[in-house]
Amino acid sequence: MKATLIYPRLLRRIQALLINGVVVPVAVIGTLVTASNFGVQGVYSAILAGLVIFIFEPLFVSTTGGTIGHHLIGIQVKNKKTKKNLNIASALVRFIAKIMLGLVSLITVFTTKQHQAIHDVLVGSIVIFKNIESTPNHEILYEREAEESGYSYPSKPRRVIMILLYNIVLSIALGTILILTISEPCISNNLCSNLDEVFAFGWQTLWFACFIASVVLCWKGRLFGCRRLLIK
Repeated sequence: MKATLIYPRLLRRIQALLINGVVVPVAVIGTLVTASNFGVQGVYSAILAGLVIFIFEPLFVSTTGGTIGHHLIGIQVKNKKTKKNLNIASALVRFIAKIMLGLVSLITVFTTKQHQAIHDVLVGSIVIFKNIESTPNHEILYEREAEESGYSYPSKPRRVIMILLYNIVLSIALGTILILTISEPCISNNLCSNLDEVFAFGWQTLWFACFIASVVLCWKGRLFGCRRLLIK
C-alpha cells in the first residue's frame, strides 16, 4: 500500500483551497439568507454559519476523506498510519490550524517526506491522489528523502513546536524594531509617511524571509532546540 501512494503537487492543493474559498462562503451566505427569511438573526445566525463551515470542512474531511474542493480536484485527506479517514477531532484540529496559519502552513510541503503541510504534521494526516490510474505522470510526487542518512532527527512535533517558538520570538523582536523605527502618528493614528510605509514593507519582507528560513532549517535539524545528531 505504501509503495502505491502518490502525492499531489502544491498547485492541486491550492486549487482545492480556492474552490473551497468559493463554495463555503456561498453556502454560508445562502444559508443565512434563507434563515433570515424565517426570522433567524443575531447569535443564532452566527451559530448557523459556524455549523455550515463545520459541515463543509472538518465533517466532510472526516466522513468523506476531503472537502468539496479536494474531491473536485481528485485528492483526498487520510490518516498517515491507517490510510483511513481522519476522526472528527483530528479533522477539526487540522481545520483550525489551517485557518490560523493560512498559506504559511503549506511551506513544509516542500520539506517533509510525505509532502505534509504544518496542519497535516500536527494531526498525522497526508494528502494523496484518489485515483492513481487517471493521474498524469507529470503531476505525481512520491515520498522524498527528507532526512539524511547517518543522523538522528528530533520528532516532527518537536520541530513544529520549535518553529512556532522561533517565530514568536522573531515576531516580538521584529515588532519591537518596527515600533522604534516608524513615527508615532503612524502607530497611534495610522497616519503613515512614505518612509513609514517603507519600514513596514521591509519588516514584512524580513519576517517572511526569516520565517521560511526557520521552517527549512528547523526541519533539517540545523537550529538550536531541534538539532540533528550524528549517529556514531
